[in-house]
Amino acid sequence: LASGQYGNNCATTLSTTLLASSSSTTTTTTPNDFQDASAILLPSMKVTSLARYAVKGLAPDMLHSVHIATDGEGTFPDDRRFALLKSKIDVENDDQGDGDDDAVVKFDEDAPEWIHKQNFLCAFTAPELMATLDCEYRIVRMTADGMASGNAGDSSTSFTTAGFSFGLPNDGVEESVRSDASTGDDTDDGADDTTAERRMLTIWKRQTPSSSSSSSQSFKTRTSQPLLGPVNLATSYGREELATFFSKLSSSSTKDRVLCVSKRDTPSKNDGMKTTKTGHTHQFGNTRAGVRNNDGDTRTVHIVNAATVRQVSEKIGIELDPMRFRPNIVVDGLEPWKEFEFVGRTLRVVAAEDEKQVDDDDDDITTDGVMELDVLSTTVRCAGIGIDPLDPKSGTLDMPILLAKHFPQYGPYLGVYATVKTRGALRLGDELKLKATK
Repeated sequence: LASGQYGNNCATTLSTTLLASSSSTTTTTTPNDFQDASAILLPSMKVTSLARYAVKGLAPDMLHSVHIATDGEGTFPDDRRFALLKSKIDVENDDQGDGDDDAVVKFDEDAPEWIHKQNFLCAFTAPELMATLDCEYRIVRMTADGMASGNAGDSSTSFTTAGFSFGLPNDGVEESVRSDASTGDDTDDGADDTTAERRMLTIWKRQTPSSSSSSSQSFKTRTSQPLLGPVNLATSYGREELATFFSKLSSSSTKDRVLCVSKRDTPSKNDGMKTTKTGHTHQFGNTRAGVRNNDGDTRTVHIVNAATVRQVSEKIGIELDPMRFRPNIVVDGLEPWKEFEFVGRTLRVVAAEDEKQVDDDDDDITTDGVMELDVLSTTVRCAGIGIDPLDPKSGTLDMPILLAKHFPQYGPYLGVYATVKTRGALRLGDELKLKATK
């Protein structure tokens, strides 16, 4: 079914319901009565999991909260900001059958365009390999220490953390991090002399899950030594380390190099005080959902309804975890498949009663708005979700075939893509509520 069809169906259903409710009473309805009725009828859902995938294809970081500082960010901070690009891919119709007809894959880091997932080392092209790895990614924002650091007379600049990161858990930074800005390996490429950000990635071998740790929102304490890292992906040196690691891990051929790619940060106009850098403006998305439905912007978030996953589990006789479908947001409290009706509509965040919408702990992440998300399209599924990332030894499922077989009216779709429209905060326990149409 065409994804746009669900949005039309939703609008028709809501209009019919509201008209029916208003005609069932003999009293005269006012605009306020209509608004109150619509507020009751509009569906909402609770946020049960939040995830960010910094490197396309790798395991997610499970987050307690997400803070969007500016309108139009589109996605979570650094979600799929980096990707592992294959230096060559096999052409489907190799006329000699010897692999010599490989195509060279190109990526323009200054003007990137959407590239199909077959060009990357990811869950689609190497699901078994990627499922064996676990990782943690943290954005650590740092500010110049200057005289206060005790380095008076030193020609270099010392940095300390600003006290938070978009990482695990609760965006907290426990340890003090220091760096010498004169060492290029430790500072952000092109950073000015007063601020820097570290984008630290660590990779472990995935441990065999226990029954108590198989829930979607689990925060892990790792005790084993990492296979790699932490490496700073904000630097060319760190990206090269990651590329070398996966080049060796994924292929025995020296020609099959993997490149760690990302859009190059470019300085914005000087505002008279200092030059700042652009943020996360290109995402390595799985589909063209953003490109086709959001004026060419690749940045989206993926929303999965836990009730839909439960119904699929019941139908196929196998328990599925919503994280198998690589969502950014997992919601519950909604009817199965109801999310498909939200295409073309807007969702608004309603903060949990015991949480504040504004964070007062740090000015850099304070948000004074209410986050809204525009739902763009339904999510077509591929072979990349055939392996359970939380339990890769449990076997392979052909999810597109299973969805199309048991749910022909929906399959092979599951989940919806949305874009973050306005700044704000989103936390576990918050609700996403369908915004009323005018």
